[in-house]
Amino acid sequence: MRKPRITYLDVWANDERIGTLEKGAMYRFAYDNPNSSLLGLHYQDRSKVYISNNMPHIFAQYFPEGFLDAHITSKYAFHDAPFEDNEMLRLAILCRETLGRIHVRCNDPLFNEWIDGLEMKNPRILTERDLLGINARQVFQQYMAEIFHHGRFVSVSGIQQKMSLDAIRRNTKQTASYIAKGFDASEYPCLAANEFLCMQTIKQAGIAVAQTSLSEDSSVLLVRRFDVSEQGYFLGMEDFTSLRQYSVEDKYKGSYAAIAQIIRQISGRPDEDLIHFFNQLAASCILKNGDAHLKNFSVLYHDEYDVRLAPVYDVLDTSIYRVGTQGIFDAYDDTLALNLTNHGKKTYPSKNTLLDFAEKYCDLGREDASFMIDTIVQAKEQVLVKYSDVLRENEWLAQKWHFIPDENEEGLPFTFR
Repeated sequence: MRKPRITYLDVWANDERIGTLEKGAMYRFAYDNPNSSLLGLHYQDRSKVYISNNMPHIFAQYFPEGFLDAHITSKYAFHDAPFEDNEMLRLAILCRETLGRIHVRCNDPLFNEWIDGLEMKNPRILTERDLLGINARQVFQQYMAEIFHHGRFVSVSGIQQKMSLDAIRRNTKQTASYIAKGFDASEYPCLAANEFLCMQTIKQAGIAVAQTSLSEDSSVLLVRRFDVSEQGYFLGMEDFTSLRQYSVEDKYKGSYAAIAQIIRQISGRPDEDLIHFFNQLAASCILKNGDAHLKNFSVLYHDEYDVRLAPVYDVLDTSIYRVGTQGIFDAYDDTLALNLTNHGKKTYPSKNTLLDFAEKYCDLGREDASFMIDTIVQAKEQVLVKYSDVLRENEWLAQKWHFIPDENEEGLPFTFR
């Protein structure tokens, strides 16, 4: 007997129902009324019915990818649901628990009876100390297994093991929203420490960046969510796959010049955001972050009149990890994620090429752009000394970066790759 399909989902922005997503021959989204809060920046006309062949990008951006998608599928058999396994079912499950501005609700009694039977009653709330202690790897794995086993599918896009959660902050009883990331140390050694040190470099350079903490065992990276307002509600957040109306599979298409052009068109303060964008691009080049694709740039907004580029997130040195072989030699990814310009290449640019980019696409003077680049280079040197204890605990990473903590921190020069 064929299972029924989920054909309607209520769409909510924070605690306000704003419209309905319908799936028949096509996907259709319609607002409830002309005063509904905004779904996304491509949905500004509240009187229009939005029709598409595929799952709308504003929803698809929340779907997990790669390892995380496989992990969720292995831990939970979607085919056991009393509905046909398709994107509407997965959206109904994954995005009912999304800790973010947009989430969905299915009003089918059969679905709600089924999902309520799976859900964890009174789930425990972790503390920062739990996630940042010496046993963080074990705590992370146990909690992730627990929430999947009990039907809580807190969706976060991306390919690594990660989950969105609330945790009790240190020295306080208040909770805060975080993304906790765990990493496969056998495939990607020292990845948490790598990302932590790169993010600290960006912070040291005075660039707006997500707040990160590294666990004592260097296995978990805890990232404070930046899409939460001071009043406690979630801001709108869209990555550049959604803004370009691309599928997740197309996140490596396009150029950084095209991102700059979009920022110029939609930002409420384009001059400031183009400076921020250039800093982010320069940091990715200096730190050899070859995964600065379209999903790793986002905007935040209260509404369509207040759009700003989001703080920097998901930056790490990807060039030190093996991606395959070339003959008898190991191969490493030593290229950008996107083309630099619309007619450019993915090779890492020289400083002069970056300065040309700053002038042409970000309206920056060469002297100012050069100062920004030099500041990031200096910040990297300062961070390696400041966090030499992290490098002692992550010897593989220190060797890859040609940094010997006990020598370099005494003032001996080291080569910045």
